[in-house]
Amino acid sequence: PSSSSSLFLLPLLLFLLLLLPLHTHAALEPAICQFNGGGFFGYIQFAPDNGGTRVTTEFVVDVSPDLNSNPWHVHTDPIDSNSPPLCNAIGPHYNPQCPTDCTVDGTGELTAKHGPLATAMDFFDSSLSLETTDPETIHGHSIGVHHPDTNALIACCNIQMFNSPSPTPTPSGNSTVSPTPTSTATPTPTPSPTPTPTP
Repeated sequence: PSSSSSLFLLPLLLFLLLLLPLHTHAALEPAICQFNGGGFFGYIQFAPDNGGTRVTTEFVVDVSPDLNSNPWHVHTDPIDSNSPPLCNAIGPHYNPQCPTDCTVDGTGELTAKHGPLATAMDFFDSSLSLETTDPETIHGHSIGVHHPDTNALIACCNIQMFNSPSPTPTPSGNSTVSPTPTSTATPTPTPSPTPTPTP
């Protein structure tokens, strides 16, 4: 009986071992953080890359007047739509490995590691985790952008899952959004009937 049980369990064990890499791979999810308003129009994309994360940025310069060597960081909390102004409620920098004092190489210290936010950036960061099951993942957190002189938070957006390979800067409900005016339709005039002459 014991040998027959072992023969039954062996294929099951092998099957579970084959599934393990699939679950590990499925936990890696690309992410995006989109800005639309507050002087910023564009996105920051995070993609899995050889054990770390590839970060790319793209901003439309003509409608991003506040993009000017801004410090930027990952922050602990997402945007709370019930606490305007939105960016004041995103918490401190997100540095789970050294939460008290980590101003140089912490997870969220993007400016110290890669320089101020710029129009088109492309870099690799081994400390940014996109593992959805990792307690130190950046999923569910936010990006905060600061004024270059006063360091005040002037823009922010939520880091969310993203599955499309080539995003385009579009309006997002999870960023600092300026009200978009709604267009009013111009009424189409209807022709007046031509009077019929009486004989």
